[in-house]
Amino acid sequence: MVIPFGPLKGKDAQVKRGCDCEALKIVKEEQQEAKKARLKRIFEENSFINPSLKEATFENFESNEFRQALQKAKRYVEEFDLKNPKNLFFQGSFGTGKSHLSMSIAKALTEKGYTTIFISTPKLLTKIRNTYNKESGISEEQIINAIADADLVVFDDIGAEGEISGWGMQKLFEVIDQRAGKHNIYTTNLSSIEFEASKDL
Repeated sequence: MVIPFGPLKGKDAQVKRGCDCEALKIVKEEQQEAKKARLKRIFEENSFINPSLKEATFENFESNEFRQALQKAKRYVEEFDLKNPKNLFFQGSFGTGKSHLSMSIAKALTEKGYTTIFISTPKLLTKIRNTYNKESGISEEQIINAIADADLVVFDDIGAEGEISGWGMQKLFEVIDQRAGKHNIYTTNLSSIEFEASKDL
């Protein structure tokens, strides 16, 4: 961008107006990289992902019974648009591939340059509890802000292992509330009745 400091004459009077799109693109890329680095520090280094899911992709999804869910997951990636946020809710019994597909979506979008977080919700709640320790190197606010800032968050295994009531569910819905108006994926083994009941506990 040319910024004149006095009256210009002749050919010098041609001033470039508007934004420098290339410079703006570079700034946005730098901001995205900084956000990725922050998310990596908070989430990847503290492993919120079950080891069995780290190799999950669309290509190695083997459940023929849920091919329709696979196609919907792929379409979610294809249609992903930050200006048009959409949520997915995978519900079913253990071992049906909900987490596998969710991880596959997160990986595919990461490859496209988006910032994604895949969170095992029991591990998330444990990490938040640990921030109450004075020796914790990270705060609850930092965790919640990082979650709120990501392009996509997968909340995996909601309601697992006794975390369906009391402080755990209250804190989880507090975190989820920060994601209003953004892309989210939720997985749960709970039935619809169990899930609805847990929100009131």
